[in-house]
Amino acid sequence: MSVVEAGPLAGRATAGRVREFPERKVNGSRWFVTIGVLSLLMTAYLAIAWIVSGDATRTPTGTDPVPAATKAWAIGWQIVGPLAFAAFAIYCWRRSRREGRLHIDALLLIAWTVAIWLDPATTNFFRTQMLYNSYLVNFGSWAEHIPGWLSPNARFFPEPLLSWGSLYGVTSLGATLIGCGAMRLAKRRWPNMGKVGVVLSGFAAIALADLILEVIFIRTQLYAYAGAIRSLSIWGGERHQFPVYESIIFGACWTASAALRYFRDDRGRTIVERRINEERLSPSKAAGLRFLAVTGFVTAIYVIYSLVFSLTTLWGDPFPKGYPSYMLNGMCGPGTGYACEAPAIPPSHP
Repeated sequence: MSVVEAGPLAGRATAGRVREFPERKVNGSRWFVTIGVLSLLMTAYLAIAWIVSGDATRTPTGTDPVPAATKAWAIGWQIVGPLAFAAFAIYCWRRSRREGRLHIDALLLIAWTVAIWLDPATTNFFRTQMLYNSYLVNFGSWAEHIPGWLSPNARFFPEPLLSWGSLYGVTSLGATLIGCGAMRLAKRRWPNMGKVGVVLSGFAAIALADLILEVIFIRTQLYAYAGAIRSLSIWGGERHQFPVYESIIFGACWTASAALRYFRDDRGRTIVERRINEERLSPSKAAGLRFLAVTGFVTAIYVIYSLVFSLTTLWGDPFPKGYPSYMLNGMCGPGTGYACEAPAIPPSHP
C-alpha cells in the first residue's frame, strides 16, 4: 500500500538532449502513517499485557478518608467526561457528514483518545512525580509494561479511566479549537502577521486555558504534581502546587496540534495528509491512512512532550508533607521501600 506521489520532473543533459525523470521526495505522510501503526500496536500490546499480568486491579483509597467535597468533584468529572465526549463525537460526526469524509476534528479526537497509553509516561517515567486520586474509578495502571519504565510500583498508579479516558480526547481537541480560534483572531486583527506570530498567539491562549483547567483539577485534589520544582511553581511547597512549566511544555504540545489543524491547504488537508493520494484510493483506505497519519503526528508530539516533562522530574524537589493514602497509593513513602522525597539526581538549586 503506497502513499508516494511522483515529484516534479528534473532534467539532465545527455548527448545534446534533456532526459527527464521523476525526482523522488521524502514522503512525510508515510513516516507518520508508520508511527500511527506503531502507536496502535503499542496500545494493543499494553492492554493485553496489563490484563494478562493481573495488574488491571483497582487501587484502593487506603486508610485516609476522602473528603466529601473531593468525592463530589470526582463524581462530577466522571459524569461530565463521558457526556462531553459524546457531545464532541456528535459534533465531529456532523462535520464529517457535511464534508463527506472524516473531518480533521474527528481524526484529532480519536488520535488524542488513543494517546492515553502515554499518560503515565508524561510525568512518572523516571521518578514518581504525579499523583492521581484513587477515589476516581480506576484499575491501576499499565505503566510498568511500557518498555524501559523506571519508577517503582507504577502498577498502583490509579489511571482514572472513566473520566480521563473520555476527557483525554475532549480536552485536547478543545485546546486545539481554542488555539485555532486565537490564531484566526490574531490574523484578522493583524493581517500582516507571519506564521510565527500566529502560532504564538495560539500558544498563549492554549497555555492560559491549560493553567486554568489544571489548577481546578489540583485544587479539588483530583491529582497533584508532588515532585514539581518548587521555585517554578505556583504555591510551591504546598500540596496543591502547580508547575508553571507544565502549561508551557504541554501548551507547546497542544499548540502543535492546533497548528496542524490551522495550516490546512485549500482542500482541507493537513501537512501530514498531503502526500496521501486519495484520488487513487478507496474512501475507506484513504480514511484509514489519514487516521494513521494524524495519529502518528499526535503520538510523535506527545512522546516529545512526555520525554521533556519527565526529564524535569529529575530536578524535582521533595514532596510536600501530608499527602493522604488516596494520593500516594503505595507507590512511594512509608512501607513501600521507596522514599518519595529523593530525586533521581541531586537538584542544582537549594
